[in-house]
Amino acid sequence: MMKGILGLSLVLNFVLGYFLLTQKDEKEVIEKVVVEKETVIKPVIKQVVKETTAAPKKEQGVSTPEFLGFEETEFQDAGEKMENDRHDFFTEKLGMTDEKIAEHNKIRDEFFRATSEFWKKDPMRELTFKERRQMIDMEEAFHSKLEKLHGKKNWERYLKFRESYNQNGFKKQQTENQPFIFMGL
Repeated sequence: MMKGILGLSLVLNFVLGYFLLTQKDEKEVIEKVVVEKETVIKPVIKQVVKETTAAPKKEQGVSTPEFLGFEETEFQDAGEKMENDRHDFFTEKLGMTDEKIAEHNKIRDEFFRATSEFWKKDPMRELTFKERRQMIDMEEAFHSKLEKLHGKKNWERYLKFRESYNQNGFKKQQTENQPFIFMGL
């Protein structure tokens, strides 16, 4: 009887030991998924970039990658135009100094860095109620800082300008098929 119990105990210990040795903790499983995702997605992305950058030559020269039917350089030019238009509005209409504009950009960049933390782990996931509430609180604080920097009247003028700029640019993109970059805060 004692030999039977010892034998059964030995078998159970062996099975339990094997189970514990082969079982992976949650972190290992997550790391494996990330590694597998990277090894599957990166080659696909590289192939898409390779196909996009290997576009046929145009009469004037080599084509650049396209997105939504526009050349990459067209989007870069549209982005530069948007930043120049925003800067001109700040200086010419609101009378802001370069230092004040730099402070505006610093506040904006801090907000974007803070909100990007919510999306770092999984950009496709839906935020929890608590996270959405935190984002709203952060955005309210962000708007308050910018309103304080600009002054209430100038802040409202800028918001109206930005809204008008975005609406007109979007219409122009639709009717004249020109690339457009929306002006953020």
